[in-house]
Amino acid sequence: MEKRCPWFRLLGDLDMDFHELTDEEAGQVIKAVFDLHARGEVKEDFEPLPRLVYKKCVQSVLESQAAYEKKILAGRAGGNQKEANRKAQQNEQNNDPVEEIEIPFS
Repeated sequence: MEKRCPWFRLLGDLDMDFHELTDEEAGQVIKAVFDLHARGEVKEDFEPLPRLVYKKCVQSVLESQAAYEKKILAGRAGGNQKEANRKAQQNEQNNDPVEEIEIPFS
């Protein structure tokens, strides 16, 4: 990952999954999701149900990261295009022939 996304989404459809977990399991999953987001640490030692919920959360974090990277790249491309347009316009102005006018002295 180039630059870590400052945010991530957990979709509302995970609500039912989290309600199937105990409070302790839900807390462990959320902490693990934040560790994944902040430091890229993937936790593997969950029981089967919390592991399933965690994997769904991981998918959300990865999708958020992909969307963020796409947005960053689009912004860079737009910035690069603006810079190229500005330089082209500047070169065009510099290459315009200037008509010389003779000014008679009186």
